[in-house]
Amino acid sequence: MQGLRIQGTWPSFIPFFLRIPLDHLLVSDNIHIIKQEVGPPVGSDHLPILTKINLGAIKE
Repeated sequence: MQGLRIQGTWPSFIPFFLRIPLDHLLVSDNIHIIKQEVGPPVGSDHLPILTKINLGAIKE
């Protein structure tokens, strides 16, 4: 969550300010997160994490 705001993903059926940031995306040093957001409900009790990444050494 370095540099990103807390984004609750569980449980999906309660208001966003009560959700727990239970789901995470782990990356290594050469993978850079460009954009990350919580996606819409898709039928699970967890919300998806939509992430745009850069696989190179150059940060956008």
